[in-house]
Amino acid sequence: MIRGRSEKSRKVSRMMRRTLISLLIIAGLIAVGAVMMVYFKQSKNQIEPKKLTAKFTFGKKGKEFEEFNRPVDVAVKDNFLFVADSGNSRIQVLKINPDGSLSPVLSFGKEGKGLGEFKYLSSFAVKNNYFYITDAGNNRVQVLEIK
Repeated sequence: MIRGRSEKSRKVSRMMRRTLISLLIIAGLIAVGAVMMVYFKQSKNQIEPKKLTAKFTFGKKGKEFEEFNRPVDVAVKDNFLFVADSGNSRIQVLKINPDGSLSPVLSFGKEGKGLGEFKYLSSFAVKNNYFYITDAGNNRVQVLEIK
């Protein structure tokens, strides 16, 4: 054990490093994709190139609605974007407008150990009407139903 650091703080530090590395990789891929030709459509063994153009960013650091503290994952269901906001222990729901812009709808979750409470959200998926959320700080996966 490193003097002065508990096992818990080392685990949190490793998890934060992994999250940062993942976000840097994603940011790099987005930056590269914004200037290169990307292949989106395949038909009859022919690939048609489409250009990926950067449009806008959304959010800033903070605790309020439309603000994030370490967003770590996103998922899309219907016309909604779900953002795992790890540092604020919540998931924010944004409507995807026809022009691609985003409008805030709601936010749910808080720090804690109960159902719908999180400590270090790390990723999630949406399937049918269920959220499958990895709650790394509480060593569990939560399943929440969308109603």
